[in-house]
Amino acid sequence: MKYKGLSAVFASLALLAGCASQPLPQLALSPAAVTVTDSHQGSLHLTSQDLRNANYIASINKSDEAAQLIGPTEPPRQLLQRLLSDAFSKQGYQMSASAPVSMQLNLVTLESQVEQGAFKYQNDSQVVVNLKVDNGKQILNKTYKGNAQRKAPLTANAADIELELNSLINSVLQDIANDDELHQFIAQ
Repeated sequence: MKYKGLSAVFASLALLAGCASQPLPQLALSPAAVTVTDSHQGSLHLTSQDLRNANYIASINKSDEAAQLIGPTEPPRQLLQRLLSDAFSKQGYQMSASAPVSMQLNLVTLESQVEQGAFKYQNDSQVVVNLKVDNGKQILNKTYKGNAQRKAPLTANAADIELELNSLINSVLQDIANDDELHQFIAQ
């Protein structure tokens, strides 16, 4: 009789361990390429860090259930660094590890919080990026933010969350790529 009780306990623990190790559902972020209008000269070394507290990018909360957490298919830090590097290259900057100007992109926040009701939902999304630029003489720290809120009928879906996050990422990267103060600082 003791063995039946123990086997039930072990079976329950194995089931719980299996549930705990399940990967997060994922969203495929694919913001549009950054549109650049100005051309610049100089060399940059761009690095990045992910300073977020969690590895998920979306959370769907229903009133009586545990939140559903959704992760990215690609590390967001790498995505933002690649897109920003491409934008700076299009503007004429040479991207080089030995460049005199170093720029560190810090991903502070990238999240979408969905509150799911019975017949509607509200999605609050936020992107916060901090840039630390060292031109050899001075250091510039600047923060770029994007916020969006969406209320819609029925149920939130992955496509809507992806669209909102992609739009915010694109907006923040556009702000960085077209920031006159940033370009003047790089040129000093």
